[in-house]
Amino acid sequence: MKKGLDVAVKQKIDDLTAGVNDPKEILNIIYNYMKSNFKYVAIEIGMDAFIPSHANEVFTNKQGDCKDLSNFLSETLNYKGIKSDIALAATFNHISDCDFPSLSSANHVICVAYINDEKILLDPTDIIHSIGTPVQSLQNRSILIINENGGNFHEVGQFSPKQNEIYYQIDLALDENNTTLNGSFTANYKGISSNYLRGNLNNIGETEFKNFSKEFYKEVLGNQSISDLKLKNDLQNLKFEGTISINGKTFIDGSNRYLFIDFLPRLIENESRQTLFEGTYLRNPFHKKVVSTIKLNDPIENFQPILYSFAGDGISLNVSISNKSSLEIQCNYDFVIEHLFVEKVNINNINEILIAFKKILNDPIVLKKKKS
Repeated sequence: MKKGLDVAVKQKIDDLTAGVNDPKEILNIIYNYMKSNFKYVAIEIGMDAFIPSHANEVFTNKQGDCKDLSNFLSETLNYKGIKSDIALAATFNHISDCDFPSLSSANHVICVAYINDEKILLDPTDIIHSIGTPVQSLQNRSILIINENGGNFHEVGQFSPKQNEIYYQIDLALDENNTTLNGSFTANYKGISSNYLRGNLNNIGETEFKNFSKEFYKEVLGNQSISDLKLKNDLQNLKFEGTISINGKTFIDGSNRYLFIDFLPRLIENESRQTLFEGTYLRNPFHKKVVSTIKLNDPIENFQPILYSFAGDGISLNVSISNKSSLEIQCNYDFVIEHLFVEKVNINNINEILIAFKKILNDPIVLKKKKS
């Protein structure tokens, strides 16, 4: 495999990093430049399935597969004095869940940089990845780092639920006819909890994404009417704001009002099934908080809060439904899951929570009218 950067490549890298001396800042500049200007193209022909294209060719074409882009990134970082290697990996969707990837068992190549004895994983094919965090598709997997000593295995870490918070605020009020709940909602994602949505945004563009996200929240929020959806997007947060109109979830029978709350966002947003199968990929751990308030027109009697709590290995759910006043109901839940996959050891706990949560949403809340 030929190495070495030509004058044009060196000039471009020097221009990008002119006046910058901090290694992490240099790494960040080059990494973001690649992710913004190079295209991932997976073409495997003959020995190209194992040997990357020359770095100068990758620079000229501004495209390549995982090994091409990772090798180019490694060479440019080494040129700037940042030691780096490439590494073989087996991603979550590989046919083999291998702990020891090799040329015969790996399906991916990434770059590993070293700054102050810290291993920094870089995947130029993952345009959503942030420096200093695990690569999402390699969480809890081993990679084989190729170096001058032949190579060594390194176990990739996993995100924690706390790093991937999802927070919903839903504020509703009954209309004057006492039949429709109208209001607003916000959905705020931190860490890689937003990767499913960011991935679609990058793949289909802003115009199509507006339609996609509207249909997405319509489904997540119980197939209710969603409008005026707005997106705020930055590196740390992805936030949606919109209005929601909910019909057919409340009615009066004598002295009681019945309220259904199956419009609350489902626990696992990218999975619509009531129970999950073994082998289902959950993408990432996350901590999801939902706070929903409902304002009524007629006062109700105080009622005993409806509470549900479950805690298992790596998963927990707490639900609370109460009246904050005679005219306001609050429905909250707090959900934490640490698992990446539905597996034999956790499937019962996961499905127990999903079934229990579905039952809570389907059971009516009985509100007694306050006697005058």
